[in-house]
Amino acid sequence: MPLASQLDHRFIANPALPYDVRGNPISREPVYVGGENVLTSDREFAERRPGFGEFESTATTFTGTIRRLSEWRRWAASFYAMANEVTATQSIVYKREIGVDASFVSLFTSSSTEPFDFIVSNNHIFFGNGTDMQKWDGTTVTKWGITSPAAAPTVATSGTGITLVSGRKYRYTYGNASTGHQSSPSAVSASTGAITNKQVDVTVVVSSDAQVDEIHIYGTTDGGGGIYFEITGSPFANASTSYADTTADADLSSTVAPEETINDAPPAAKGFVWWNNRIWMFVNNRVWYTGWEEIVTGVEEECVPSGSAGNFWDFESEVTGISKSPEALLVFVGGGNVHRIEGDTRDTFSRKFFLSRFSTREHATITTMGRLTAWLDLSDSVYITDGFQAQEIGTDILPDLAGIDHAQASMAIHNDGQRKWLMLLDGGKSKLRVYDFETEQWMPPWTVGGRAIHSGETSLGAFDLLVGHTSSKVLKLTPATYQDNAVNYPAHLITSASDITTGENAGHLGALEYVSIERNSVALSNVQAMTDDDPITGTFIPRGSIGSAPLRVQGTNLLEDWAYFRKPAARRAAVRFDWAAANSNFRLYSFDFAHKVMQ
Repeated sequence: MPLASQLDHRFIANPALPYDVRGNPISREPVYVGGENVLTSDREFAERRPGFGEFESTATTFTGTIRRLSEWRRWAASFYAMANEVTATQSIVYKREIGVDASFVSLFTSSSTEPFDFIVSNNHIFFGNGTDMQKWDGTTVTKWGITSPAAAPTVATSGTGITLVSGRKYRYTYGNASTGHQSSPSAVSASTGAITNKQVDVTVVVSSDAQVDEIHIYGTTDGGGGIYFEITGSPFANASTSYADTTADADLSSTVAPEETINDAPPAAKGFVWWNNRIWMFVNNRVWYTGWEEIVTGVEEECVPSGSAGNFWDFESEVTGISKSPEALLVFVGGGNVHRIEGDTRDTFSRKFFLSRFSTREHATITTMGRLTAWLDLSDSVYITDGFQAQEIGTDILPDLAGIDHAQASMAIHNDGQRKWLMLLDGGKSKLRVYDFETEQWMPPWTVGGRAIHSGETSLGAFDLLVGHTSSKVLKLTPATYQDNAVNYPAHLITSASDITTGENAGHLGALEYVSIERNSVALSNVQAMTDDDPITGTFIPRGSIGSAPLRVQGTNLLEDWAYFRKPAARRAAVRFDWAAANSNFRLYSFDFAHKVMQ
């Protein structure tokens, strides 16, 4: 056994090393080339990553797959969590009012098996899946938008009333009194023609939409056209009947009918983003957007002007996702391009090319925070952009991402004040891959499976990270516990190969004597070493023995162990640290390769 004075040391004072499985495994810069369930941070130590516990007081066990999660808050009122479950035959939206509902409650069921996307605007949450478009105000689910009447009203005259020299034409809309929204107008009726002291009977057809509770009737001035003014008595009840008009031109309301097709309900779309006072969405190769300054009558969020001059942009290939930066909307196209839409009004919107040979396959793998958009790229890597330049941040984990199933992946950015993480949930491999924005490095993957991940505010100042877990439950990050769905999980780390010589020449050799570990009160279950082999693919060997560091007085929460190896001469050594599955937090404060220089 060599004396302490005969040993050299490779001391790692900050074990919060980057996780890098792509680089050179014998690089002089130490990294982790393997591992699971370890959290590294700017606190400069490694520890067991936090667990995921039940989000509900009484957990819902879904029968299908949880595909989407979201959250929102009614103005100065309750917070809600939203979940979307997809079964073999249905797509179901659930809500949970935080502090009121013990479990998720079903809200809406679609016969389509496409997942629902969510967007919040105007004290409602809107959701759609490319088939059904709905909204919820915290009480009632109704259709997103109102379909216009299928035919023009018919007119006839009777009794006594008004005199028209040339005649009047009519249109009508369906309305929702509680929201103030109206549909696009019907087609134009025939003219009454000239009438003298007659009542005009305008016949309309009831809307079958449950949210419609009124009908607005609009008429022209005598002989006029193009602008339709609301008649006296309007709005009327939603019914198939005739309503009498005896409104003189001077008494017509200043409220005018919406222009033709401008208040159309949104198309059956998905991938919603709120940008520049509008909700943006896509269908096939077309990006649609809701109205704003062009909407005179009705609720902007429920209007998507259609027709040849409608609110849409067409792209060269299928749109696979959209995102936003402060200056532009980003449109990801399946052909491998990203475009920008700039401007802030319908008249100033313009399209510009942004990136070539970049895009995404699954819009659930696009996420934003502040000026930043991150996405899982076609190339099986992760990129970020501020809308002006793109940067690859997935380089270090490219081998792990190779062949990732984009359809089973989703991404979120979690920022709760203590943690600023980009989270890539790799459902195909049941791994959660975490990038720390503070340290600008990846952590070893976490053994967390599922298809949906979301971060949001669930009570004032409290931001929860939610996962649609493979246990068929919605789980949330629980920093104080170290279990997933009440099950303990093990952890381990594998270091790159470090020099145990004093030089770089081939003839320089050293002998690994021991590895020292400074830790908290939670002991390691195993320490193994490897010399002169690739730590990613090679075989580690057991230690000779492990015990407390000699001569040093141990503390309660700061202890030092020495794992003895006394291996033959070598140039490099790597080590594997293991911790048993337990509901406890280990901490690794430092480690050191103690070696004797042989030549």
